[in-house]
Amino acid sequence: MVVNGEGLKLEELQPGFLTCVSSGKFLRRFRLPENAKMDQIKAAMENGVLTVTVPKVEAKKPDVKAIEISA
Repeated sequence: MVVNGEGLKLEELQPGFLTCVSSGKFLRRFRLPENAKMDQIKAAMENGVLTVTVPKVEAKKPDVKAIEISA
């Protein structure tokens, strides 16, 4: 998965007065797990925070069988 965008850092000089201190483009790569459900990935941006949800296929649990031990 590749996330890219442009960032902007604001600094408050005085209450109510903002100035742009720095800005720039960014690119970040993430490796997704093999069991990711690619068609169900969701992303949302809130208050400048990007949240990406990647559901995964549930791993199969091994069958457990009880075996009686005679004395």
